[in-house]
Amino acid sequence: NNLSVPGFTVGAALTLTGAEPTSGLGQLILRGRGTEVDQAISLNPTFVATWLGGNDFLGAVSQGNPDLLTSSAAFKGRYEAVLDKLIAGAPTAGMVVGTLPQNFASAPLTAALPAVLFDSTLQPVTVGGNQVPLFGDLGGGTIGALPPGTIVLLSALPRIRQGYGIPPQLKAFPPFNQLPHVGEPLSAAETITPTERAVFESRIAEYNAIIVAAAQARNIPVADVKGLFDRFASPTGVPVGPFVISNAFVRGGLFSLDGVHLTDIGYAMMANEFVKAINSAYHTRIPLASLAQFLQNNDPSLTSSSSVTISTEAAQQMISIFNSVTMAPAPARRRISNH
Repeated sequence: NNLSVPGFTVGAALTLTGAEPTSGLGQLILRGRGTEVDQAISLNPTFVATWLGGNDFLGAVSQGNPDLLTSSAAFKGRYEAVLDKLIAGAPTAGMVVGTLPQNFASAPLTAALPAVLFDSTLQPVTVGGNQVPLFGDLGGGTIGALPPGTIVLLSALPRIRQGYGIPPQLKAFPPFNQLPHVGEPLSAAETITPTERAVFESRIAEYNAIIVAAAQARNIPVADVKGLFDRFASPTGVPVGPFVISNAFVRGGLFSLDGVHLTDIGYAMMANEFVKAINSAYHTRIPLASLAQFLQNNDPSLTSSSSVTISTEAAQQMISIFNSVTMAPAPARRRISNH
C-alpha cells in the first residue's frame, strides 16, 4: 500500500486527509479518509517504510528562498510525532526510515547550470578569453553579477535561452542580439547565492541529524539515502557493470527531466538502500532490486568476451542472492519479532 502524496511535508503527513482543497494530489490518494499516518495504521501493517522530509526543503530550494524552510524545531516535533503515532498504532510492525539528500551537487536542478555564460551543451564559454558571469537579483534590490558559488536553478533555463541573465554589454553582439531579453536580470527565485546555500545545507543537515536521532531512539534502522545522493554527485559518475551513469541532465540516466525526481534505475538504487538497511537490521534476506533490466540492450557492442569491471552495486546484488541461499537462520529482529 503506497500512501505517499507528492508535495507533502512531514506536517502534511500528520494533518492533511485529502478532504482539503489545498491537499493537491492528496485529494486523489487519501480521498478524505484520514491522514497518511492514520491510513497506514488502519491497514494493520506488518512493516512500514517511511521517507519524509524532502518537501520540507524542496519547495524552498525550487524558489531559491531559504525563508520558506521548515524550522528545525518544527521538523523535529513533527517527525517524532509521525514515528510515535505509527509505533503506537502498529506496535508489532517493523519499520525503516531514510535520510535526505544534502549535496547540492547531486541533482541537475541545482547542479546542471553554471553561473556563467554557457553554450547549448550547458558548458561554460568564454568571451575575449574570459568567462562571463550571469547577472541577477542578489537580494535587497541589488542587481549584479552572480558571485562564484551561486547556484542557477535548472528551472531558469528557458528564460536564459531568451536572454535573461545575460549581461547588457553583450546585447549588441551576435548571437546575443537575437535574444529578446538580453540585459534583463535573473530573478532571486532562479538563483541561490552562496549565503543562501549555506543556510539550506545547514538546515538539511539538521533535518538528517533529527531523523537519525529519532530513529535510533526508537530502534528503527535508517536507509542511507543521503549517502546514495552523495555518490550521485561524483564527477566520474556511478559505475554499474560496464556502464557509467551520472547526474548529468538528460543524458546521465539517474534523473528525470525535471532535474529532481529519479529515473527508474535511480529509484531502483534508492530502493536498494532501504533493502540493505532492512536486511542489516532485521537479518532478513530480501534480494536487492536488479539493475540489469534497465541496462540490457543499451550497448550492442558488448559481447561475452568484453572486459567488465564489477561495480559495487552489482557485487552487492550477487552477495545478496548468495546470502539468501547460504545464510544461517535469522536471529531475533530489531524492535519487534513477529511481523
